[in-house]
Amino acid sequence: MAILNGFNWNPSKHSDEENLRWSWLRAVEWGIWPAFLSGPIVPLLLPFFSWWKIIGVVAILTIFWSFVRYKYVNLPMAKFGVYFVFLKWFACPLAAIYLVVQHNYILAMLALLWPMLAAYLGIFVGGTQIGKIQKMFMSGLGYSEK
Repeated sequence: MAILNGFNWNPSKHSDEENLRWSWLRAVEWGIWPAFLSGPIVPLLLPFFSWWKIIGVVAILTIFWSFVRYKYVNLPMAKFGVYFVFLKWFACPLAAIYLVVQHNYILAMLALLWPMLAAYLGIFVGGTQIGKIQKMFMSGLGYSEK
């Protein structure tokens, strides 16, 4: 049931500390949003496109995102992103199995390890000021800056 708490998050039903932690988690994800969302998408694209083009697009989108992330946060999108990225637990193994059957072992490893590599890509491409984004999320939950 804990996994459902992120989508139906109601700040009035949680302590200030829990809201602060929830905002921190969403801020970490929001800071590298394109790389974060790529978790279930990239493995499914690997059999069809060149790996370097896919990773390049994710890197470019993450760079462009660095101009947006401190100006705008969207709580419903952040909540939805958690569940969308949950699909990586299905997409990564399925894509890896397909690529192994096709005898493409390197791409199979890339598909399997992509969520971890995407996090490193997001951090490498653009460092994030998590505290700044966290304040924006806390503001969206109804907290005022003191």
